[in-house]
Amino acid sequence: MGAFYWLWHHGGSRERDTTVLLKEHPNEFMGAGWETFRFVINRHPISESKTSLEVYNNGFYETKEYIDYNISGNVMNVYIPIAALSIKNDVFKVRFKCSDSIEKESDILDYYVSGCSVPIGRLSYTYILHIENV
Repeated sequence: MGAFYWLWHHGGSRERDTTVLLKEHPNEFMGAGWETFRFVINRHPISESKTSLEVYNNGFYETKEYIDYNISGNVMNVYIPIAALSIKNDVFKVRFKCSDSIEKESDILDYYVSGCSVPIGRLSYTYILHIENV
C-alpha cells in the first residue's frame, strides 16, 4: 500500500474537490493518458472514506477501483494499493500534481489560470518509491 499525504494552505471542504493526477516513470507509459497522466484520483468520491482511482484506457478515464482516503482540516491522505498502479520494479518514480476548482480540466493551459494547481501548469512533482517484496 502506498500512501500519499497532501497539506493544503487553506482549510474547509475544498479538499473534497481535489483531483490528483499520477503518471509512472520511466517512459514505458509516456503518452498513455491525458498530458501523460495515466491515473486520476478523487474525481468521483463515493463516501467520506472511499474515492475513485481512474486509469486511462482508449482515450478515456474509467474507474479502476475505489481506494481509501480521509480528510482532516487541511490534510488529505490517500491510500493506493501498489498493485493498482501496476508497479513491477523495486525502485519506481511516480509523477503527480494536485488541483481543485480548475474550470476546464481538459485544457492544460487552464491549470495556469483557474482554480489551484500544485505545481502550476504542466509541471509535476516526482516521488521515488522504494518497494520491497513486489
